[in-house]
Amino acid sequence: GTTDGTPIIPPPLPAPRPPSRLQYSHGDGNEVPNREPIRNPIKVGRNDLCPCGSGKKYKKCHGAQPVAGR
Repeated sequence: GTTDGTPIIPPPLPAPRPPSRLQYSHGDGNEVPNREPIRNPIKVGRNDLCPCGSGKKYKKCHGAQPVAGR
């Protein structure tokens, strides 16, 4: 504390910021966005609701397989 006995209170820390998106360059100064492969960590059943939030079943939404010849 101080000589008169009052405690020293530091100022509050600033609110944390979300991490910024990392980028790299090819050395010529032109930055290229960092692209990560899309991964689905959750196994979704064909009859479960689609995780995109559409309200449709996964098999009728993002689980639909493209049909050849159309």
